[in-house]
Order: sequence, then structure tokens, then C-alpha cells
Amino acid sequence: MKKWTKDFLEANGYELRNAYIKNVSFGIKDYGFLSLALTLEGDGWGVNYIGPSIGRRFYINGELIKDGNAANFEGYEGGAEAIVRILDVVDCSELESLKGKYIRAAIKRGESVKIIGNIIKDQWFDYGSFFDDYKTKQECDRDDS
Repeated sequence: MKKWTKDFLEANGYELRNAYIKNVSFGIKDYGFLSLALTLEGDGWGVNYIGPSIGRRFYINGELIKDGNAANFEGYEGGAEAIVRILDVVDCSELESLKGKYIRAAIKRGESVKIIGNIIKDQWFDYGSFFDDYKTKQECDRDDS
């Protein structure tokens, strides 16, 4: 994962804006994909901060499998770590306590928000580079087989 700093973000064309976490949603939605979404609001702007799916519940013929069998769910590698890193950046220990906290968002015009930071410390989490690292690791593990 890229080790962002305030200066490095600004040098790469990001604008840093303060944001308020208005809502937190964690669940299986959108065709069975498990995701964490933070609704962020700033001064005259708002956005949903959503990373890649971190798990999936399976369907058969368009029907969600509801037999209580955990085999019908697959968690994706890195999902739990991504959530813990977000909690760490926001300085929280529980998902429920994210709501109402202030953060900074690194924003590039025309792009979705992928990087959030602590409101005071120069500490950042980048969904994109975090999961790119996992993808690269999996590809390397397959090449070693």
C-alpha cells in the first residue's frame, strides 16, 4: 500500500478536504456483495466512500441462497484488514463509532474518493493501492506454484 503523506498527496494533484462521516453501512447488498460504505459530507459536497467488495453471498438462478450454510458465502482476502485499517485511520475501535467522526478526504477532480485520512495526524488509507497489493500478491503466489 502506498505510504501517503499530506505533502505527497498534494504533490500528486489531490485536494485535501475535511469531511464528516454522516453514515456507516456494512452489509450484503447489490447482488450479494459484502461492502463497507461511509457517507461523507463536507462543506457543500458529499460522497459515498466505498471500496471493492470484501465478500460475496451466492445466488442460484437469481435467488439468494438462504439455507444458513456458510459455504454459500466467500470472504475476500484483505477485507478484514481493510476495515481495521480504516478504523485505525479514523481512530476508532468499532464500526458503529465511525458515524459522527471527522476525517480528511483526498480528492482529485473527476475521480471517486479512494483515500481518507485522520483529521489531525498525517495518516492515510488508500483502498486502491491496498487491494492492488493483494491482487499482486495473489498473482505472485500463483506463479510460485
